Amino acid sequence: MAALAFVTEYRSHWAIERRLGELFPKASLQLLDHASWVHRAQPFTDWWFVRTESDVAVEGHCLSRREIFDRAGRLLASAQWMTRVTL
Repeated sequence: MAALAFVTEYRSHWAIERRLGELFPKASLQLLDHASWVHRAQPFTDWWFVRTESDVAVEGHCLSRREIFDRAGRLLASAQWMTRVTL
């Protein structure tokens, strides 16, 4: 459970970094809200696939989400967060 909780937030800005590209190093990020859901508790004995996307970025606000899957493709956990970006 602790590993899943850690992975839901770890490096959560990656999707925003991909969206901003070369503007990212000049950006200031502020996490406004974060929510995580554990769908299946599974020991960290194998690799996990982590998919992070930023679906919406409007007027300095980014909505991002993350999904964590096991080797069999089962969804283990998901998270969403709202971030304010200032350039």
